[in-house]
Amino acid sequence: MTTTKATTEAIAAMVEEITEQYGVEVEITGGGKGWTATATDEQGTEHTAKAESKMIALEALSNRLDEREEAEEAEDMAEFDEESCSAECQSANPNTPCSCKCGGANHPKASSGEVVVVGPKPCKCGCGQITNRAFFPGHDARYHFAQRAVAAGMDVEVYRANLKAVRNAVAAAKRRERRAAAKAEAVTA
Repeated sequence: MTTTKATTEAIAAMVEEITEQYGVEVEITGGGKGWTATATDEQGTEHTAKAESKMIALEALSNRLDEREEAEEAEDMAEFDEESCSAECQSANPNTPCSCKCGGANHPKASSGEVVVVGPKPCKCGCGQITNRAFFPGHDARYHFAQRAVAAGMDVEVYRANLKAVRNAVAAAKRRERRAAAKAEAVTA
């Protein structure tokens, strides 16, 4: 069935995106009453999210990982003194000028490029909210969803409608399977 294949591909793409973005291993378990998405990082720490579908569980897991990264960054920022550079600046492209506490003394400056803004700035997804990171927690999923729509050559709303139709078709197929299994059990009992 093409809808199942499309859903499977969307879930695989989301798993790949989370794996690459956060450097974790992702596992999805469950079924029946719900799904659990688990991410295991390099230290062996597990992060989980539960939801009624695999895709929603993965989106919730992505949001949790965003929140974790934001908390870690806040801790890192608190550890730097006035002469130090920010964690964000240190992880930026070395050819990009910075605007951190060192004034660029610790980083090579390029003739042109983006300035790394330290502290509050607008979310990259375009929502207008202010964050200390690139995205307001959870908004990277919205941004990457829009990027996937553009890559697929579709309007974001059309892409969302197609994905919703696929999810609904898969849910309907699962309901039919559960009903058939229940009927089969009733006949054999």
